[in-house]
Order: sequence, then C-alpha cells, then structure tokens
Amino acid sequence: MKLEDIKNVASIGGGVIGSSWTVLFAMKGLNVKLYDINDDCIAADKNTIEGNIDFLVANGAIADKDAVLAKI
Repeated sequence: MKLEDIKNVASIGGGVIGSSWTVLFAMKGLNVKLYDINDDCIAADKNTIEGNIDFLVANGAIADKDAVLAKI
C-alpha cells in the first residue's frame, strides 16, 4: 500500500490533539471518522473542530470551511 492509496482515517479521541489531527486529515482531502468515549465528548469535539477550522479560515489556511467539514 502506498500513502496516496489511503482515503479514510479514524481519529480515536477528539481532545485537543485528536481534533487537530481530524482537521488536518480533512484538509488534506481524507475522509475522517471521529470516535470518542461518549456523546458529550463528541459534542465538545465538534465545537473544538469548528473553532479550529474558523481560525484557519480567518488566517487564510482554508478557503472552504464546508468542504473540510464535509470530510469529517
């Protein structure tokens, strides 16, 4: 398997690092499934991810927020 063959990844645990990896993978065009311990954690992860993406959009690192979110 080659690196370019990878299309899907899983992020286990959202926290600060997991949410950051999730955004990075989605920015690179990979489909990301985020898993966390419970629904409350998933809700917090979503807020962290959206905040990260908003920051990246505001600083010109991401042009299309919706395209990145669609990958997650």
